[in-house]
Amino acid sequence: MASPVVQTSNKGTEMNKKYQIFVSSTYDDLKDQRDQVIKAILEMGHIPVGMEMFSAGDEEQWKVIKRAIDESDYYIVIAAHRYGSELNGVSFTEMEYDYAVSRQIPVIGLVLEDAVSWPSNFVDREPSKVEKLVSFKEKIKKKMVKHWKNTEDLYGKCSISLMKSFNLLPRVGWIKGDTVTSEEANQEIIKLRKHVDSLTQQINEYEQQAGIKSRSYAQGREEVKLKGHFDVTDPNRENWRRRIKLKDIETTITMRWQDVIAFVLPAMTSLPSEQQFRNFLGRLFRDNLPSALLDEHQPCSVEHVRMSEESYNAVKIQILALGYAELIDDEKSDRRKAIWSLTKSGLREMYQTHAQPAD
Repeated sequence: MASPVVQTSNKGTEMNKKYQIFVSSTYDDLKDQRDQVIKAILEMGHIPVGMEMFSAGDEEQWKVIKRAIDESDYYIVIAAHRYGSELNGVSFTEMEYDYAVSRQIPVIGLVLEDAVSWPSNFVDREPSKVEKLVSFKEKIKKKMVKHWKNTEDLYGKCSISLMKSFNLLPRVGWIKGDTVTSEEANQEIIKLRKHVDSLTQQINEYEQQAGIKSRSYAQGREEVKLKGHFDVTDPNRENWRRRIKLKDIETTITMRWQDVIAFVLPAMTSLPSEQQFRNFLGRLFRDNLPSALLDEHQPCSVEHVRMSEESYNAVKIQILALGYAELIDDEKSDRRKAIWSLTKSGLREMYQTHAQPAD
């Protein structure tokens, strides 16, 4: 079990700091670019947080997003030729940017060069969208900004910008609890470690019981049918609420359990709440919708994709039954809400699935 993590401003621990970095952008058009930025952050040893954990579509989720930004040390926005989904006439990307600035969180803008060739289906044509996008980009350029030409260029400029921000604008960050020296922090560490020891014992007991039983549960090439719903929005309609052309369309996708598990385990490393994990499964469902279904609704957009309660519970139960994760109390929450945490078995499975083997 990893050492507990404690937020700190101790100057003697600068080299051990882990920064939480919020990554913001439109989604469908910048998936590859987001992956590169997240990769750069992870390879620098820090913690990326972004829209993969959220469902941009309503005011309740905006409260969750604001909390994630509040807990972040730096904010990155990637911009190309789409303005994005809006709430009350402002895109979620611009709302996130404005909120980060208002909280005095250092922001880094990564804007696509205008001369770069870009897929036409990922370019806004609607005049009002174009006008808002131009204005938003001008706003981004008032802060630290880099222009990029391709994903490789983006990766390099993201890394350079982050290093510059770390040096010029050092933040509170996070460090491993066993490197903090203050008496107050040490007492907190002792308390947390007792809790960790208790959880570790419970996990070991559970793993001993689940180790044999889990072999009888589907976790490989066995298929599972997952149900979900989505809306179809018409980008040519002015009013955001009226853009919903079709609502709550039900569909079913078929996946292998090994693919579902490989997708969800990395999400557990950020200790998501149940709602955040539910949103993440919505991303899984969205990414696996058949292309024929997406093409069927062109030029409208398939948005607000969410997994059904029945299918969410099926995935939840399977992950718990396999012993890959558990639900624990969120000690930061006044309401003691449950959050997801990987077990040792879950960590091993994630490493075996995702870690690059030695040559």
